[in-house]
Amino acid sequence: MSFATIVGFVASMARFVGSIAISTKNFWVFADAASFVDEVDGIDPGTIRLKRQNPEILEQLIINYNEVAAVLENTRFAEYLGR
Repeated sequence: MSFATIVGFVASMARFVGSIAISTKNFWVFADAASFVDEVDGIDPGTIRLKRQNPEILEQLIINYNEVAAVLENTRFAEYLGR
């Protein structure tokens, strides 16, 4: 990597951060990325419980299930057929 590439990258990052700092009232909101990942709009990802959307077996949901099963039989996706 050339010196000019490094200088260009650093200058572009400085311009990016500077534009955020100039155009927002609270710049430190952007600097605190960990809080954004932990909780978004008051939703804690640790409290989300998943449930199956379609309780039926796949043979009832997919019209051409036998064709799909034949194509996926010896692939890494075969486990998702639920056989």
